[in-house]
Amino acid sequence: MAKAHLASMAKAADFAASAASLARLDPLVIHTPAWLRFRAPQSTTDQAFAALKASITTTGGNVQPIKVRPGLPGRFELVFGSLRLQACLELGLPVLTAIEPVDALRALEELDASNGIERASLYERGCLYEAALQAGLYPSRRRLAERLGRDLFDVANACGLAQLPKEAVALLRDPRQLTTAAAKRLAKAVATDPERFAERVQTLGQRSRQSDRALALKDWLSALAP
Repeated sequence: MAKAHLASMAKAADFAASAASLARLDPLVIHTPAWLRFRAPQSTTDQAFAALKASITTTGGNVQPIKVRPGLPGRFELVFGSLRLQACLELGLPVLTAIEPVDALRALEELDASNGIERASLYERGCLYEAALQAGLYPSRRRLAERLGRDLFDVANACGLAQLPKEAVALLRDPRQLTTAAAKRLAKAVATDPERFAERVQTLGQRSRQSDRALALKDWLSALAP
């Protein structure tokens, strides 16, 4: 049932984008609210993003429009399409945009539905859900799951990844590789001996700076939660 709802939402978002007013905008006039900045930094440096930029270069712009809602005069707020927006910004191209005045709740619902297309990881979705909860858009994870058509267990797992210590996650090569099992193992290490865990993070951070490289998930987990 949840999958059917998400598919329906994705189709509705696509229809809304096609029916909304379309324009080519300067990427610099589009603002991304803090609670929508859920992407891992690696999402704009990996091969998939390079391929997206190459495709946009070939076509002279993004074929699939992003979506925004009106903000301050002459400004707009992003609803979905962060990777396409960033690609056009880096390429110095105007971005094909669907403009529609939707409220914050509808914006989040359409963004979450579009994440199947945008390849958001469980960790990234967790960051989005946690930000929405912190912003007060939903009173609880259960209500968020109901509104988004997501399974509560799925939402809880995603939020669990997003709640991992930021200083530890920063040492990981790519947080999009995080799994629920890894998160539970790390959370257990934190709860068992917080001071010892903090020491491990500090030691691992020093090693990472000296070698100038982040760790793969397996090595990262072995060092922090042996």
